[in-house]
Amino acid sequence: MLRYVAISKQEVNGIAACDGEETISIIGDIAPIYEEVEILAEKLNSLEVSLIHFNDIIEDYIQQRAM
Repeated sequence: MLRYVAISKQEVNGIAACDGEETISIIGDIAPIYEEVEILAEKLNSLEVSLIHFNDIIEDYIQQRAM
């Protein structure tokens, strides 16, 4: 089952898309605050977002944060 996990590596916060123990995709540098990325990952999971839409959703989120 696909799930999204907030990750933080060397002060860069992102989200990993995982299928079981396998990491399928990682998008880093989403937001400077880890808790913000955690909330976004939880929303992706609760909405059962398809991997096909993962990149577009994160891109839109980053653009909205910049406004």
